[in-house]
Amino acid sequence: MTREAAGVPGDDDGDSVVYDLDADCTADDVERNQPYLAEINGIVDYGVFVDLSESVSGLVHESVLEGTYAVGDELVVELETVRDNGDIAFEPADIDVEGDEYTVEGISHDYTLTGTNRLESSIGEQIHVEGEVVQVKQTGGPTIFHITDEFGVVPCAAFEEAGVRAYPQVEVGDVVRVTGTPEHREGSVQIEVDGLSKLEGEIAEEARERLDTALEERAKPHDVDSLIDWPAFEKLRPNLEEVATLLRRTVLEGRPIRVRHHADGDGMCAAVPVQIALERFIADVHEDENAPQHLIKRLPAKAPFYEMEDATRDLNFALEDREKHGQQLRCS
Repeated sequence: MTREAAGVPGDDDGDSVVYDLDADCTADDVERNQPYLAEINGIVDYGVFVDLSESVSGLVHESVLEGTYAVGDELVVELETVRDNGDIAFEPADIDVEGDEYTVEGISHDYTLTGTNRLESSIGEQIHVEGEVVQVKQTGGPTIFHITDEFGVVPCAAFEEAGVRAYPQVEVGDVVRVTGTPEHREGSVQIEVDGLSKLEGEIAEEARERLDTALEERAKPHDVDSLIDWPAFEKLRPNLEEVATLLRRTVLEGRPIRVRHHADGDGMCAAVPVQIALERFIADVHEDENAPQHLIKRLPAKAPFYEMEDATRDLNFALEDREKHGQQLRCS
């Protein structure tokens, strides 16, 4: 028998083609009258149970089997029937694993992604979301991954044993695909995770490029008219728009913000409107209703410049928030 790398067909030499489902494929990826590579995972008096992927399993009845089998053996099967209760029955395909030569072609799952802007309409339904991990928080129960996509940031709860880190291979900055069900929790929408996988290679690069393009567009500030007609202000407008773009991008990436200002009237009048605007934008972007409380702090400084005491306090705040909330330490 000959085998090719998954997804790469062999030469057109007349060999039979057998399809190998990726681990994340579902029953929707299985077609009738097509041979699939399966592995026997259990043997009973009335047949053998086979796995085609992590979520696709079924029974091959003993009436259509010949010979003897052991757990771990490969078997090429075809779909026979899907019963009303969802159970799947397979039958051996007309290919002899031991004798025939065949090539294997990998089948990947065709994901239909749901943006975080459509979670409310998907409550109780299984969805798929792709995005970057911007925050990881370990609670006494689940691990909470905050994922940002083109539209916003959503908390995703992954359960292992109570207090045990789920998916320890996934860290802040990784691009992932989440399969799960949106549910209401404490006034917010949270995805209950069924599966979470780290994207690699070209798939990860394509996802990052898509996210960067969308975030760059969303980070652009609104075109607003100034309240005063002052030539000196117009010279400052490009720089202010650049700062506004940076702040909006920071919110979209789920990064915390520290607003420092002088502890006087001018400082307060400048900083408070910025704080209120950012809190509102954070509330729009994040599904977590507590995000505005954790992601922005306004801190007055007594000195007319940013001195060592201020820097030390900010660093302490950042380290404490990373410990409490799994926040990032990147700064701009």
